[in-house]
Amino acid sequence: MTIEFTTTIDDVTLDDDPTAVSGTAVSGLQAYHKDGMIVRVSLAKASSPGQLNFYLEFSEDGSTWYKHDEDGWGAKMLHGDSITNTPRIVWKAPILGSQARIRAVAPSGSTDASNTFTLTVEIGLRK
Repeated sequence: MTIEFTTTIDDVTLDDDPTAVSGTAVSGLQAYHKDGMIVRVSLAKASSPGQLNFYLEFSEDGSTWYKHDEDGWGAKMLHGDSITNTPRIVWKAPILGSQARIRAVAPSGSTDASNTFTLTVEIGLRK
């Protein structure tokens, strides 16, 4: 078996505008699949940005999204001062709907024109 990754957020910079991005939805998922999914984040920062939050969201219809709120997925938080170089971060997460997406949010005051996060997010599924 292999893991097939789909890029849902591709090289997006969060600064003073935008401060948040919702990834493209990955669809055709089997809810409660025993293997779950893998979320990979590649991240770079400029200067000294503050906090960056990641939310895992699920939907059945593609218009109403529910935030996953257990096992640490209510908000995966990273702080700019703890990020060095260009980290690559991986999380394993359950599948709780037929569609999934990641939402990345830099809270108010965390980024501006010179203090930025640039990120790429992928969701991986076993094939």
